[in-house]
Amino acid sequence: MILSFVIYDCLVFAYNFQQSIILQLEPFINSKLPEVGTTIFTEMSVLATRHQAINLGQGYPDFMMSEELISLVNDAMRKGHNQYVHMNGLQSLRENICQKIQELYGPVLNPDETITVTPGGTYAIYTALTTVLRPGDEVIVFEPGYDSYIPNIVVNGATPVVLQLSFPDYRIDWEMVKQKITPRTKMIMLNTPHNPTGAVLSDHDIEELKKIVEGTDLMILSDEQRQEIERFQQQKLEIRKELRQVRRNLLSDIDNLGTWLKVINVMLVPLLVALLALGVFVMRNRRRSAT
Repeated sequence: MILSFVIYDCLVFAYNFQQSIILQLEPFINSKLPEVGTTIFTEMSVLATRHQAINLGQGYPDFMMSEELISLVNDAMRKGHNQYVHMNGLQSLRENICQKIQELYGPVLNPDETITVTPGGTYAIYTALTTVLRPGDEVIVFEPGYDSYIPNIVVNGATPVVLQLSFPDYRIDWEMVKQKITPRTKMIMLNTPHNPTGAVLSDHDIEELKKIVEGTDLMILSDEQRQEIERFQQQKLEIRKELRQVRRNLLSDIDNLGTWLKVINVMLVPLLVALLALGVFVMRNRRRSAT
């Protein structure tokens, strides 16, 4: 019984000591982002799990991981690829990224000077922002958008200048962008294909952006996490164009064939009639000769 009281008293003392420490620390722990709470993605995921609902609030893959990828990862671990790499990322990976960029877009990049590999897209966004932003800078950012953009701007001491995308196609109002640029504007943040609407910047958008940044020191942060989707869509469009061209060529060939048939018909019918008349004439002469 005495031992039980001793244990109980110890637990009470430990709890009270812990609470006193927390109370002492609370005034010194001030959030850098007091207005940022739990993300909507987390809230929707919790609700979906609680109600066993289909979660459309976050981009969870609905397919199994590639067996080939699993095999390659296992193979890399068995070969001891577990050491620290260069701060910019694995050399061979950076070289392959440069090669991909060259194949897709044309420019030849130096893997040692232009490529940095990060463990995720959000990490890359934060790294880019914290590298160039200073207190007092302004960043033009569009809403709706990925919910890490604005907190990453604010935590680096800069001010987000939020512009709403135009409903229903969620396009950028470039005249509004021009009006919002000030001497403090450091950067314009873009996202294409856009999260969460799926909108894609057009050639017109790119031309308008060029006009705005030409002759300035404005930086562009372009989040193209879903670029493969855009490339896939572009490939489908190219295939459709080719198919339409094949169809047009085929119809053109058919039209040309029809034209030739008409020409042949016009030329052949009189010729056949003439040959038939000649044949009848020859047959009559032979009969007369025989009689």
